[in-house]
Amino acid sequence: MPKHTIREAEQLLAELTEHLAPAALRRCTEEVDNARREAFEAAREYLRRHADDADQLSERMTSEIRAVRRGFNDLIRRAEAGQVSAREFHAEFTAHARTQRQAEQRMAELERAGELARYVEEHPTDWVDMHLHSKFPATRPDFTF
Repeated sequence: MPKHTIREAEQLLAELTEHLAPAALRRCTEEVDNARREAFEAAREYLRRHADDADQLSERMTSEIRAVRRGFNDLIRRAEAGQVSAREFHAEFTAHARTQRQAEQRMAELERAGELARYVEEHPTDWVDMHLHSKFPATRPDFTF
């Protein structure tokens, strides 16, 4: 049986619609509908698996950014009280700034993951076609047309 991405099968079915007998059209439409359902389930599973990871990462990033903010505030308080040398201030400030940049980069990664999750939710069949069926043709659904 031929293998197609879901989008290819939808386009092919649209071209064949007027040439198929009603029973054959129903069968082909059911095949496409089944492929869509499977794509929806795959997308939902992907989202379920990654949602917990994203939540945990978000919580860690929030905690880390708060810790950096507290570190900056503590450093400023100690500097104003004359409790740190210029060299110590510079070293601590640099360390806090580096940690903040790294946290901001991870937050940007988290935002990109959120954008991907929104895309997967809104376009599950396109996502499955693009990230699975196009890369691994053997995973494409079988169709009778």
